[in-house]
Amino acid sequence: MPIYNTNNINKLFWACNEGFKRGRDPMGIQNSSITVYGLLLPGLTNLTGRLRYYSFYCWLLYEYTKEYRKNGLERTVRDQQNFIRRAELAMAFLMEGRGAKSVVGSMHVDAKAFSVVRGCYDLKSSADFDFNPEHDKYWKYSTGAFGQYYLGSLVYLALVDVYEDSFKVLERGEKLAEAFIESVSENARELFLSSIREGRLSKDSIEDLEEICLDMIIVESPEWAMLNDILVNKDLSGSSFRRDSIYLMLDSLKQSVDVKRFPTSMFMEFEKSNNVAVLGWHYYYLCEALHYCIETVFWMILSNASRRNYCPVDSFMDMCQNSILKEEYDLSGFANNALSEVAPVYGRDIVKRLDELVTTARIGDYEEASSKAVEILMCLYNQVTAMKSSYRGFERDYGINQQFGYLTGFIKRYVENNLNYEVSTFVRNVVKLVMADHTTSACRKMGRGQSDLRKFLLEDGMVVLVEIWKPQFTNPRTDSLIAFLEDLSYVKDGEITKIGEQFIDEYE
Repeated sequence: MPIYNTNNINKLFWACNEGFKRGRDPMGIQNSSITVYGLLLPGLTNLTGRLRYYSFYCWLLYEYTKEYRKNGLERTVRDQQNFIRRAELAMAFLMEGRGAKSVVGSMHVDAKAFSVVRGCYDLKSSADFDFNPEHDKYWKYSTGAFGQYYLGSLVYLALVDVYEDSFKVLERGEKLAEAFIESVSENARELFLSSIREGRLSKDSIEDLEEICLDMIIVESPEWAMLNDILVNKDLSGSSFRRDSIYLMLDSLKQSVDVKRFPTSMFMEFEKSNNVAVLGWHYYYLCEALHYCIETVFWMILSNASRRNYCPVDSFMDMCQNSILKEEYDLSGFANNALSEVAPVYGRDIVKRLDELVTTARIGDYEEASSKAVEILMCLYNQVTAMKSSYRGFERDYGINQQFGYLTGFIKRYVENNLNYEVSTFVRNVVKLVMADHTTSACRKMGRGQSDLRKFLLEDGMVVLVEIWKPQFTNPRTDSLIAFLEDLSYVKDGEITKIGEQFIDEYE
C-alpha cells in the first residue's frame, strides 16, 4: 500500500518558480535605442573590441579548412571549436604586457590560471572544451569569443558563414585571410599554427610571433586596405550610415568633443545639418533621454517599496506621487494646473536638464531625480511636438516604430494623453504606466520559463519589493568604433592622425 507524505509532492510546472533573475532592461524599452545604433554602426558590436580579430579569424578558418582538405582528415565540430579556442588563448599570451584592451582570454592569463609544462604554456588544458573539465578554461562558451562575440559581425559582413554547426570562410573572408598572410611572415604563421596543433605555446617563441599580435596592423598593407574598406566604405547593402558616423565621430574629435558626449553633440548639431546619420544620432539621444527618465521613475518606485514594503497600493501611489511633487521641487507649484498649460513652460532645454538628472541620480537622491525626470518628459514632449514629422518619418523608414519604447509613441502615451489632466494626475498616471509597463515586460520575457524577472510584486493589494534597479543608458558602440579607428591608425591617443584627416578631407 503506497504511503504519501508532503516530502514526495512535486510542484505543478506552472506553480514552480526557480527564483528571480536580474536580466537587463527591466522596462523592456531599450530595443528602440539598440535598433538605432545598430542601424548607424552595423558590423561591430559593444563586444567586438579589436578589428584585427576579423582578419585573424578568417585566416584561422582558411588554414583549418586547407589543412583538413590537404590531409584528407575527417573534421568534427568540436575539433574546429578547439582549434579556434586554442588560437584565441595563444593570442592572449602574445598580447600579455602590451597594454592592449579587449583581448580575448586576457583575464585568464592575468590571473595565472594556466599551466606551464617544460617552458610551454599548456593551451590544451585551458582551451579544449572537453579536455580535463576540472581545469579552469579561458572561456566558458563552447565556440569561444569567436562564436559568442564576433560571429554575428563576421556573418553580417559576408566574411564567414555557419554550415551544419561548423564555420566556413566565404570568398570575401578568404581574400581577407590572404591579406593577413601577406602581413605575417611564413615562419611566424607556421610557428603559430604548429603551436595550435600541438596544444602548447613555447614561452621562447612569443617574440618570434609578434607580427601576429592584434596591434600590429601595417598601415597601407593589403590587410589594412581591406579592413579599411570593410569598415570605412559603404555597407554591402549600400548604406552609408557607418561611413557617415565615422566622419561625424572624427569631426567631433577634431573639435575636442569627448567620445561619451558624441550623441549629445549630434543632438545639438541636428538643426544645422541635413545628414540623415546626424538625425539618427539626434534621435538616439532623445530615445536615451526618454528611457532614462522612465527608468528613474521606476527607480523611485522601487526605492519607495524598500522604504515601506508590503504597502497597500493606494497608499503606495500617494507616496510615489508625493515623492515627485515635494514642496521643495519646482514641479509642486504646478500640481493643480493643467498639463497643457505647464508643459510649454519647461521648453526644450533637454541637455542641461538631463545632465542635472544624471548627477542627482548618481548621488542617490531618487525623489529629486524622479521629479527632474518628469520635468524632462515635458521637455521631450515639446521637442517631439516641434519636430514630429522628422521623427515619425525616421521611425517609419527604418522600422523603429515596431520597437516598444520608440520616441513619438511613448511621448504620446506618457505625456500627450495626459494634457487635459492636472499635473498631479499626470504624475500619478506616469507612475501607473511605469508599473504596468515593467510588469508586462517582465512577464513577456519570462515566457514559458520559470525564472521571475519582476522587480516588484503586487500581492493581496500590497506592493512587495524584489530588487532595486537604477537607471542606465545603453552603450551605442562608440567605444568599439574608436578602438577600430585606433587599430587602423585614424586616431592615436585621442587625437586624429594624418590618415584620419585625409578621410575627413575626402569624405563625400
